[in-house]
Amino acid sequence: MKICLLHEPHSGYHQLIYLLCDVINETKTLGSTLDVDKINYNLDLIGGDFKKEFKIKLGFQKWGVLETLDLGRYIAIIYINKQLNSGYMYFIDTNSELSRFEILNHIKEMFGNNCNITKRFMAIYDLLKSNPEQVQDNVEIIVQDDRGT
Repeated sequence: MKICLLHEPHSGYHQLIYLLCDVINETKTLGSTLDVDKINYNLDLIGGDFKKEFKIKLGFQKWGVLETLDLGRYIAIIYINKQLNSGYMYFIDTNSELSRFEILNHIKEMFGNNCNITKRFMAIYDLLKSNPEQVQDNVEIIVQDDRGT
């Protein structure tokens, strides 16, 4: 499994990417959005190839596409329905104080017993935790209201 880099660092510096959420907890370890415009904006920032693949997959699915991927120190779970008019994007910080067990329970609370999501999420989580030197800390989640602030 390859760790996703949004932007390659230049001369020890990396560009900070701000992904939009509707809600973020106080410690910025959990965030989410249900706003399709914010999801599309975030997909644009993640990269054209990923967004193209995501939309191609939509053409082959009956209901929509669900993906799990690493974004810096965050793991994102992304869903968009076939009609492109509803979806969600959840972010969980792998550097949080939560234990592996607590994160696993949090995923199960959100998605029930969906083994595919849980397995994919935990595979990425374990990979990031076992290779911390490869994780680019170049992603932040922020709340942006309708005024753009």
